[in-house]
Amino acid sequence: MASREIDAGSSYSDRLFALIPAEITAAYTAIHGLVDPTTDRYDLLLFFSAIVLLVFNVPYLRTFQKVTSYTQIAFTCGAFIFWAASIENRRLYELGIDPIYVSVPLILYTLVAPFLIKPATS
Repeated sequence: MASREIDAGSSYSDRLFALIPAEITAAYTAIHGLVDPTTDRYDLLLFFSAIVLLVFNVPYLRTFQKVTSYTQIAFTCGAFIFWAASIENRRLYELGIDPIYVSVPLILYTLVAPFLIKPATS
C-alpha cells in the first residue's frame, strides 16, 4: 500500500486524497449498513463504533499508510468525525440538528484542509 504522507511534491489532489479517511469511513459505513434504520436501538453501538474507529485511525495511518505528521493525522481524524456525522443524517435530524450544518462544514473542511497541511520534512 502506498504511503499517504504529504510531501513537497504532493499536488492538491494528492493532499486531498491523503486527508480523506477512506478506509475508516468505509468501515463505519459498513457497520451503519448493518443497523436497522427504523429504530434507535443501535445508537449506542454506532457511537461506540465511531469512537473505536476514530481511535484506530491513528495507528492505522501511522502503521499502514506511513503517515508521520501528527497534524495530518489530526486533520484526517477531524475529517472522519464530519464523515461519520454526515452518514448519520437521519439520527441528527431526530436529535433536532439540521444535517445541512454537518454537510456544509464537511465539504468546506475537505476542500480547505489540503491548503493548511504543510508537507512533511525529512
